[in-house]
Amino acid sequence: MYYRVWIRIDRPNHVILNFLYHGELALPKNLKYIYILHSPSTLIQNRYNFIKNNKNKFENLTFIAVSDFVMENALFYVEDRPLKLIHHGIDTNRITHKQNYKSEKVIKLVTASALEEWKGVQEIIYAICHPTLFGSFTLDIYGRGTFENQLIKIISENNAGSIIKINGWINNIEEVYCNYDIYCQMSQGEAFGLSLFEAMASGLPSIVFDSPPFDKLIPSDCILKINPLLANQLVDALKLLSTEKERKNLGEKARNFVKEYYSTAKMVNNYMDLICDQ
Repeated sequence: MYYRVWIRIDRPNHVILNFLYHGELALPKNLKYIYILHSPSTLIQNRYNFIKNNKNKFENLTFIAVSDFVMENALFYVEDRPLKLIHHGIDTNRITHKQNYKSEKVIKLVTASALEEWKGVQEIIYAICHPTLFGSFTLDIYGRGTFENQLIKIISENNAGSIIKINGWINNIEEVYCNYDIYCQMSQGEAFGLSLFEAMASGLPSIVFDSPPFDKLIPSDCILKINPLLANQLVDALKLLSTEKERKNLGEKARNFVKEYYSTAKMVNNYMDLICDQ
């Protein structure tokens, strides 16, 4: 009912959808729709099955993938429907820029994500609890999720309560990144990894696994990519970034890269071009 009233009042030429399974099937079928795929099918396969079974009810429906990884996984489900790639954009003006790369007695790590096992936060915990690193790094974790209790257990088992803190979610994370020295994102199978790009935009040197989607989203000269199949890769990467010179070099490259290739202006222009071409 809400959708029908809104369409009648606004009379849009195009409608952007973020979902198709929360009542959107009630929308008029003859409008031009742009459906943004924010997650890969590997994470929400049942929802993609729903998309596959219902997409042809709309006369004009274009799909947008936010990364190559999402696009590759979506091909089976969208079939002959138009599928285009438009990355997310980062508003660097609202993100506090890191100015000082000199660390204090310890190097401060940060990560922000839903606390689920596949997000890989436990990999960061294991790394800074390695005998060669313990006591030289701290870790602040921002997020909540079903894997939180297990993370707390891992922290306790490694006697790391004094160096690792789970903070929950905060509303101003973009203002906080600059207080840290390194950002770690050890997930595999993300759609895009927005918090990573925000951290990079703040000027934080960052570490990721060299796997989708980061293998294609970010070149290796402005981020540290490590092999998820090799032991102690994260330990070695953290040792490499233990010097101020390395952190500053990588952090500044990261910020400049995000500003040039993942700006909100570029994202908006891509959507406007798509709309104008339809």
